[in-house]
Order: sequence, then structure tokens, then C-alpha cells
Amino acid sequence: MTATPCFTAPGIRRRGRAWVITLGDTPRGPALDSVARTVDGIAAKDAALVVDAGAVTSADDSLVEWLTDVGRRLPLCVAAPSPAVRTLLRGSGAGRSVPSASCMGEALDTVGI
Repeated sequence: MTATPCFTAPGIRRRGRAWVITLGDTPRGPALDSVARTVDGIAAKDAALVVDAGAVTSADDSLVEWLTDVGRRLPLCVAAPSPAVRTLLRGSGAGRSVPSASCMGEALDTVGI
């Protein structure tokens, strides 16, 4: 699969059977649509997804909704969530259904590669 980087997902790479998407600083609302389309292609291939959210400085409920939806469809873990993402996940209650890990290695272990 060839992916075109976008503003909210400046990086996508393969690690074993998992895809790693690195989010930019403000993944929100309509800007998240490009990331969602990329992940739709990944989900069709029965892969796992690790979302590197360390650079996110500002996010809203659309990020939580997207992560929750993706987590229902394929193995998912948020790697090294920034303070903004941790606060958002905790405040929405999604932290219980969207797994996160303190580092990339732990996130990859969580999705089973």
C-alpha cells in the first residue's frame, strides 16, 4: 500500500504486521479525514495500527471518536501520547477502550507484533 503523507499524518511506515502513523500537531475535525481514509485501506488488509501521538499539541473529540472507531475494527495502540492526548482520552473515558503505551516498543507489543 502506498500512502501519501498529509498534514495530520506526516509519517506512515510498516513495522512487521503493524502500520505506524505519526500524527501532526493538530489532528482534528475535517483534517482528520485524510488520516481516516489511509487507515480504511489498512483495515481492509487486516493489519494492526499504532498511532504515534507524541507531537499532538491540540486535539478535540473527533480524535477520540476516530480512535474508538478504529479500535473496534483492528488492533490499535496509541504510542507515547502527548499530555493533550492523555488528557483528552482520560476526560472522555476512552482511555479504557483505547489502549496506550509509553513508548513505540510497548505499543508494538500491545498490538501483537
